[in-house]
Amino acid sequence: MQTPLLQVKHISKTYKLNKGWFKRESVEAVKGVSFELNRAHTVAVVGEAGSGKSTLAHLLAGELELTSGEILLHGQNLATTERQQRCMDIRLIPQKPSQSLNPRQRVGDQVIAPLTMYRTLSQELRQQKLISTLRDVGLLTEHAEYYPNMLSSSQRLRVALARALIVDPEVLVFDQTLSAMDVTMRAQLVNLLSSLQQSRGMAYIIIGHQLSMIRHLASEVLVMQHGEVIERTTVATLFSEPQTDYTQRLMHAYKELTQGSS
Repeated sequence: MQTPLLQVKHISKTYKLNKGWFKRESVEAVKGVSFELNRAHTVAVVGEAGSGKSTLAHLLAGELELTSGEILLHGQNLATTERQQRCMDIRLIPQKPSQSLNPRQRVGDQVIAPLTMYRTLSQELRQQKLISTLRDVGLLTEHAEYYPNMLSSSQRLRVALARALIVDPEVLVFDQTLSAMDVTMRAQLVNLLSSLQQSRGMAYIIIGHQLSMIRHLASEVLVMQHGEVIERTTVATLFSEPQTDYTQRLMHAYKELTQGSS
């Protein structure tokens, strides 16, 4: 039996909060979350604000330490993987990509930075990789010389995507990246992400509540509430037969928004 690309096993994150003199309170942001993800597949994670979605995203990307549980890539525990390799294997696209860009630095320098940091390549090979990656995300070679404020919001998102792709990750995590887009941008991004997944074989984890995009991109959905996965289902079942009361309310709100109340 083939080992899944990514295995998430009972991961949890607990924060210790100070509550005055000699008092500390434990808050479980993520509680025992488990799932598997195969190459070239997409899982979506949905839930209300404060459900633990973003904490989960940062745990998967290695930006937060686990309190318990383990994350395996190709069967290897990422806790034992070198930090440099971990940063290349799983890349996070932040919630507000435009704000993650340095306004005083040219686009090309920002896209190529992870490649310079994590891989040893000649200057010529780095430039070739930069140009091919910009083209992969629908940008022009000359965009490398631009500053972020010279680009549209859609182009800045593509820059953030290129910066993640340039080190050839196996998993991309989108932390509510898709939430603030208009209809045209969402359609363009669905097509771009589908094309990149087919050509590169990457797996995606999409955190957020844009159900219209999730419907087109994901095959499986995890529904989170209060840090826990309360429902795990296929996209088809989510839209046709949601099981929990919370998921039913979520789908009812989505249908009212897209179809109007009856």
